[in-house]
Amino acid sequence: MGQQETAIEYQTQTVANEISLIQQKEHTYAEKANYQIEMYNSIKFVNQVFLFFYIVFFSVIHLLLLVQYIQGVKRDEVADTVWLTILFWYPYLIYSVEKSIYFCITYVLSLIYGQTYVYQFDQLLLFTDFYYDPTPTKQSGVLTQ
Repeated sequence: MGQQETAIEYQTQTVANEISLIQQKEHTYAEKANYQIEMYNSIKFVNQVFLFFYIVFFSVIHLLLLVQYIQGVKRDEVADTVWLTILFWYPYLIYSVEKSIYFCITYVLSLIYGQTYVYQFDQLLLFTDFYYDPTPTKQSGVLTQ
């Protein structure tokens, strides 16, 4: 009976250790998710601010051109139309170009380092990596509470 009780105690201790590790991992993943949500919301806010300034800038240019047309300043209407169209479409076009470049760089880096490709916008934008270090209190791979 002594060996059987020792085996049961060992198994119980092993299960308790696994439960503890799983809880720590769950906490880590929850923190990572929270930081990802915060990062997404931050980027969304910055994009809204940029959009506001872009709309103001675009409106000011239109008003300046309107004032010139009203005052009778000679302008090339075709060139103005082309430039305004390019200016209007710039945020949409540049986003597609930047997204493609970013995808290519991160995909090639994931191939070089032999890692699975994961979309990590936070690492390149803020020079932080919340995937591996979600909180400043992380020590040796285990989060302290």
